[in-house]
Amino acid sequence: MKALTLSSRTFAWILSLSLLLNAFLLAWAGVRWFRPEPHPRFTMEFLEQRFAARLPERDAAIFRKALEIHRAELSARMDAARRSRDSVREVLTAEPFQPSRLAAALDDSQAAMDRFHAEFRAVILSAAPELSPEGRQRLFERREP
Repeated sequence: MKALTLSSRTFAWILSLSLLLNAFLLAWAGVRWFRPEPHPRFTMEFLEQRFAARLPERDAAIFRKALEIHRAELSARMDAARRSRDSVREVLTAEPFQPSRLAAALDDSQAAMDRFHAEFRAVILSAAPELSPEGRQRLFERREP
C-alpha cells in the first residue's frame, strides 16, 4: 500500500484550519457553558416570589390567589411590554436612524407599561382588603440589597 504524502504547504493549511476550527468550537462552547442565565425579572414567577415571599403565610396565599385570578391578563400585558421594548431596541439600532420612529416606539412602550401597571394595580386592589395589617405593611416595604 502506498503511503499518502502531503506537501509541507498542504499540511500547514490543514493544520491551520484544524486549529482555527478547534479554537472556534472551544470559544463557542465556553461562551454557551459559562454565560450567566439572564435574571427572570419580568415574569409572573418573579412577581409572585418578590411580593409573596415578604408576606406572612396566610397573606401570601391571598396574594397568590389574586395573582392567579389576574394571571392571564397580567401575563398578556407583560408580553406586550416585552415586545414593545424589543421594538424600541430595533428602532434604536436601525439605519438610517429616525427620531420620529423612536419617539413613537417609546410612546408605545410607555403605554404598554402603563397597561401592565394598571393590571398589577388591580391585583393589589383585589388582595389588599383581605390582607392582615402586617401583610399590607410588608407588601411594598423596601428590602435591603
